[in-house]
Amino acid sequence: MGRPSKGRQRIEIRRIKDAGRLEVTFSKRKSGLQKKASELFLLCGSPVALVVFSLGKKAFALGTPSVDDVLRRYAPIPGEELDAKLLAVLQDTDDASAIADRAEAEAIVRRTEDTRARSATEKARMDAIGKAVRQAAAKAGRKFWWEADSDQLGEDELPEFAKVLRRLRVNLQRHLDSLSASASARQLHFPDAEDNLTFNDTMIALQLMRTQFPKLDKVVAQPFILQSQLYSSVKDRTQVDRDLESFKKDKVLRIFKLSSGQDDHAIMFMDDYLKQVAFAIKRSGGKDQDGSEVFEWFERYVVPSKLDVSINQIELCSLLSRGGDVTDKHITLLMNAGLLTRQLIDPNIYWFSIPRIGPILKGLSQGRKEILSLLNRRNYKEMLLSSLENTKLRLSPLDTRFLLRDLIGSGHIKTVQTPTGLLARISRD
Repeated sequence: MGRPSKGRQRIEIRRIKDAGRLEVTFSKRKSGLQKKASELFLLCGSPVALVVFSLGKKAFALGTPSVDDVLRRYAPIPGEELDAKLLAVLQDTDDASAIADRAEAEAIVRRTEDTRARSATEKARMDAIGKAVRQAAAKAGRKFWWEADSDQLGEDELPEFAKVLRRLRVNLQRHLDSLSASASARQLHFPDAEDNLTFNDTMIALQLMRTQFPKLDKVVAQPFILQSQLYSSVKDRTQVDRDLESFKKDKVLRIFKLSSGQDDHAIMFMDDYLKQVAFAIKRSGGKDQDGSEVFEWFERYVVPSKLDVSINQIELCSLLSRGGDVTDKHITLLMNAGLLTRQLIDPNIYWFSIPRIGPILKGLSQGRKEILSLLNRRNYKEMLLSSLENTKLRLSPLDTRFLLRDLIGSGHIKTVQTPTGLLARISRD
């Protein structure tokens, strides 16, 4: 049983002392006052002037037909108050002008309200069509709206459905042409279009997620994609693994084992990785420091020759020795620059690493925990994916969509199609 109501309570009117609350209240009340003043002019035709001052002594004024006209009616400029005839003429002129302005304003308001009504009607119609299309897709057991069974759609839905499909086809073709041009610039080999349909699926997912990589303040990092995110975007994981292996052999990209405490792997295009390496070398002291020749050896002999996520010390020294005599100091310089990290289990094995991404890994860990905690606090441990995507995280600077792709691909969250949209739910497996 709920608590009994205390009924209407008298709220004491007192001055707000908190500066922050005072600014918020001023902003809200100012907008309300200006709206009421405008309505008063439209409904009654009476001249209205409103002047308010903020905490910073900044003036905000609203007047119909103008603040100056209204003030001169009741507080004439010195010298005008003696000329009663002139003041009467000015007032009559102002009244005629105000009536004309009011008529014009009322016409604008009517057109605006009519436009809003038509817009609301059209939006309701399109929402109903969208709902019918999603229901048709769900009834056919399909996941995406474009897979809807056209036999289930009526006369109102079919034309709009066909129009949207044509628009989707044009956009996909335009994006595919752009990616093909980009791939040609990278000197990739495309032997035959039919043989590359799956290849394009994986590459399109990689390119799209690369463009959506979150940008953080004070963190200079080239875009990378988590392997779990790729699994959430391309259905066939086996094909994804095959494609990644092929791209790695062609030196299109590199794969890295992340030191996040979990079995996380990051994917970075080779061009982006080389830019990140150059930036890390510059931040660590550049190529002018003692022993800095190892950076050139690393870029020339190690990066193109060793494509795995790790390398043992013997092989590392062997590759570096192509440039000169290798010492422990050279290895230390590579580790200090963030290009290598030593394995904890076997100190003779080194992981290749992406330099300067510590803040991103911290945000990844905190963001995962926050999203899972948010879902776990729900009664049924689920939430609409669209609402979850718009949630502002407190503990992580990363984009919510970036984290959701990772959690879905890693199996922590699963999605369920419902009539109201995709539902994100904690996985109980």
